[in-house]
Parts: sequence; structure tokens; C-alpha cells
Amino acid sequence: TQSRSSAASDVYKRQVYRKLPAHLQYFLLITGLLEYFNASTCNFLMGIANAQSMIDTLMRQGMFVSSVPGKKGWYRYHSLLSDFLRERLKETHSDLEIRHLHENAGNIFLKSKDFESALYHLKKSQLKGVHSGVYEACEYWLKQGEFSKIILQLDDLSENELLDDIELLLMYIHALIFYRHFNQAQYYLGLLPQELGLEVDAEISKNVGFLKLCLGLFQQETQALAEISFKELMEFDGDHSLRIFSGVFAAYYELQRGEINNALIIAAKTKTRLANLDYVLAESYVDLIIACLLYTSPSPRDRTR
Repeated sequence: TQSRSSAASDVYKRQVYRKLPAHLQYFLLITGLLEYFNASTCNFLMGIANAQSMIDTLMRQGMFVSSVPGKKGWYRYHSLLSDFLRERLKETHSDLEIRHLHENAGNIFLKSKDFESALYHLKKSQLKGVHSGVYEACEYWLKQGEFSKIILQLDDLSENELLDDIELLLMYIHALIFYRHFNQAQYYLGLLPQELGLEVDAEISKNVGFLKLCLGLFQQETQALAEISFKELMEFDGDHSLRIFSGVFAAYYELQRGEINNALIIAAKTKTRLANLDYVLAESYVDLIIACLLYTSPSPRDRTR
């Protein structure tokens, strides 16, 4: 019964599809490889300017198109239609043509920072853009504090693949530390000295040092903070995404020591640096430290007594 129902559904889709004008057939065929889409995505992918009118026409004709809940202006095809369209695309286009379509779709989603969709399509393309897409996504997620997405993305890579790309591996370790996967982070940090060899880029060396410091702070917290110096913390100060938390730690360090004025100066400086850089998590921590400092600092009246 299920087999007959599926066959009948397939015949229906083919019949409805064939009755459509050629331009709508082609629109369905190309956009069918997208998990979800809006007019802008379709326009870019197909090099047209009237995608919205075609989407509206398809919806009026009941062509298995529905709006995505909570995402105004976004749509998706019913899975039965998507399956049919993707099979049809294989019949009418070469493997290389389909891979280029996925590459174009991936680049479109990269521009809108929809990295999950971008990487889905870039991986389907099996072309050169995958690595740069993964790097761009992980760097963005690092700034946003979305460490679980970095871990999920890079967990699929083998140990050798990670060691072949030190900067990507360092982002992975950073995410593992901040997501409190300490044993895994410790393991990869242990591999780094022998992997890096004698000639080490100064920035990479600083990043590794800061990640080791982070691991100690997160594992031992107050005890680790008491064992380091302010100078040691500030050695890692800089705009590199892996070390952006150095200013946060320095402000917190001074707060713990009761050096309220120093802590406030460092926190304000760090907040200014973070402005317009999309470091959402780091900025939220700085705001929290500043709030604590303002709450604990004496009022002007108290200072005069």
C-alpha cells in the first residue's frame, strides 16, 4: 500500500510539474537543491530578479511550497517534492554542474552568515571553497561564543586533518576550553609542541600560550588566578580573536585584587576595542565586570569622607 501510494504521488508530481511553464519548471529544478530559501537567495543563485513572483505563483498553485515558521520571507519545499526535484536535477544536469550550483548556494549563504546552510552546500560541492568556508564560520562562531557549533563542525575532522591546520586546531581548542571539555583540550594542547617544531610563528606561539593560560584558569579558577601575574596576563593582550579575552581576564584579575580603578580602566579599554567587532560573548563579560565595578566602587560622596 505504501509503495502504491508513493508511486501515485510520484506520478502526480511529474504530471503537475510537466504542466508548469518552462520557466517555472526550471526555477523549481534549480531551487530544489536548497533546504530553504527566500527570494533574494533564488535571485542570486539563478541570476534573475523576479523570484518572489515565481514563489507566489507556485504557492497559489499548491506546488508543495510552504513558509518557514518564524522566518518571514523564507520558504521550503515539501520533502516529497524536494526528493523528486533533486532526482530530476540529476537526470538533466551533470555532476559537475550540480556541484557548482551547490558552491554558488554555499557562497550566497556565507554572505548572509547562515553558516550551517553555507557549509552544507559547500561540502556537497566538493570544491575548493570548503576549507575557507569552515574557517570563516568557526571564526564567526568564536566571536559569538557559539562554541558548540565549532565543536560540532570540527569533530568530524581527523586528528591529522586538525594538525595540518594549526589555526583551525587552535579555534577548536579554544571552543573545547570555553565549553568545558578540558580533557580533550588538554590532549590537543599536548600534541602542539611536537607538531609546531622549532620554527613557530610569533602569533601562533602567543595563541598557544594564551590557550594554556585559559585552560588553567577554567580548570582551577581562583587558585590559578592567584598564581599568575598581571604582567603575564597583559602579555597576551591584542586584537586576535583567540586572545580577545585577555583584557576580560585582566580586568577580572584586578577586580579580584580589589584594584577597582585599574579594573575599570582595563574593562573600559577592552569594551572600546570590542565595539563593532562582533565579539558578543567577550563584550557581555566586560559589561558584567563593569556593572560589578560600578556597584562596588565608592560613590563621590563616600570618597570625600
